[in-house]
Amino acid sequence: HKPFQAPHITDPMVLRRLERFVWGGVSEADKVSDAGGKSEPRGEKGKDDNGPSPLAGMVRQRVTVIDPGRLAPAGTHKQGRSGRLSGVPVWTLGRKVGYGLFPLQRSQEELRRAAQMGRRQLETASLRSGLRFQVELMLNPRPADKKGERPPVGYEQHKEFARVIHALLLWVNFGGVGARTRRGFGALALDGRIERVIWPEGLPVDEAALEGFDSPEELLDWLDRLDELDGRTKSSVEVAWPRLEKNAFFWQTRPMPSGEEALGNSLDALADFRQRSARLGKGAHPGVSRWPEPNSFKWLRGARRYDHPLPAEFAPPLRTPRAAFGMPLLIKFKHADRNDSRANGKVVPKELDGGCGGKVKLRQRLPSPLILRPMAFGEGGRDVRATALVFWNSVPQEACMVLDAPAGGKDGRAVAEVAYQQSASGAETSSGRYKNAIAAFLDRNGFVSQRKPRGGQKGGGR
Repeated sequence: HKPFQAPHITDPMVLRRLERFVWGGVSEADKVSDAGGKSEPRGEKGKDDNGPSPLAGMVRQRVTVIDPGRLAPAGTHKQGRSGRLSGVPVWTLGRKVGYGLFPLQRSQEELRRAAQMGRRQLETASLRSGLRFQVELMLNPRPADKKGERPPVGYEQHKEFARVIHALLLWVNFGGVGARTRRGFGALALDGRIERVIWPEGLPVDEAALEGFDSPEELLDWLDRLDELDGRTKSSVEVAWPRLEKNAFFWQTRPMPSGEEALGNSLDALADFRQRSARLGKGAHPGVSRWPEPNSFKWLRGARRYDHPLPAEFAPPLRTPRAAFGMPLLIKFKHADRNDSRANGKVVPKELDGGCGGKVKLRQRLPSPLILRPMAFGEGGRDVRATALVFWNSVPQEACMVLDAPAGGKDGRAVAEVAYQQSASGAETSSGRYKNAIAAFLDRNGFVSQRKPRGGQKGGGR
């Protein structure tokens, strides 16, 4: 078992195999190469009569549900004055939290059928709250040798297991259960502490971390020491997956009365930054945005008439700063029968070879590098804060702009022919102090990443 002895990894397939080495998998063919290039099996073959025979990883897990919590609709679509059911529901947890729950809305077809059946309201999909469960992690026995004898689990294996505990702590604080975890849903909190049942002395695990963190500053200190605890050295090698780096953890200094309110404030701030505060000044048409993406698509379309013309000062380079929050980014003008709709399109990630368009199908999704989290600190979790974690190495510097196919094929060019590689940097700021839109969002909404907040310092600033 030498999964952590590999050098700094740059191949995502190797990383995936190492992950299966630790946590197990279902394919007997998968093997892991160690630092010396030798290949060894992930573990032993398990037994499962209900599906493929799994291979045991280094770690065995057991989950026990203590309290399943409460499952209830997240909101209700209600009938409006027109007699139709509203496409935007009334959210049980309020409008602010509802901004992150749009995947739970019913489809237009479902709303239409419900209205035809005479229903005056229709519930959304459900949310579960109050879930409590226990997770147990155990080291699997080491594979038997040729004589059928199993060597005892030694200190090195326990040391590797300590790194698994660190992964568990990262999951508790920044991961979660269910969907939409990057927007704060499914957030977890320790109920008590992580108990050690069998544990050799002298392992590089921070004892205080097992009990939870008393403050954001304490969690920041632990994150800064994580590489040292794991026996790793910092690497500047670029990788194609999110990586935890310095200046990645942020929090708001004002405590909140509950996790729901902390989450709602974070989501409302994100909605305001991405949409509402992007409108032009007093007297402007409410649909005109200060962000450059709509005008970039109008310029790309090349049409001569628009219901909302391009500003006189607008010119390339085209920009898509909101791609920093994840892709695809859909640009839809309001009325399908107007000239503006001819510039409808989307912003998608670059291809793996770094280009836009061509024979290779464009990738359609890039998970947001920004994770928003309500987090509880201190005794009894009484100090609740809105927090954020940023994978700076995953913030896109470039993206691809793709026009939608025109209706009826008129005035159309193939999608690949209008896919251009454009800069994703350049958030709309007064003096260009931010390298990307995420850094601007954090600073404008009071997120800090320092042990003693100081005025005039820009959060993120990367």
